[in-house]
Amino acid sequence: MSTAEIKLTANERRKADREAAVAASFREIWPVVQAAGYKPNRALDEVAERHELTRAGVVGILRRLGIYKSAKQIILN
Repeated sequence: MSTAEIKLTANERRKADREAAVAASFREIWPVVQAAGYKPNRALDEVAERHELTRAGVVGILRRLGIYKSAKQIILN
């Protein structure tokens, strides 16, 4: 059985959708912030505000998805 065939509960689906939305927002904002010469905290704050999360919550989601390891290691797939 592939992962595409696994059925998610309603809560798991909401969590996956929220994580995907947070990742998409970060991928959209980070290049603009980086081009302006700022550190990732500004992008993290903006994403947190958009999705009504804390900065730590955003970092946790991005780390779980493998996008953010530290301020110096950001991996945009």
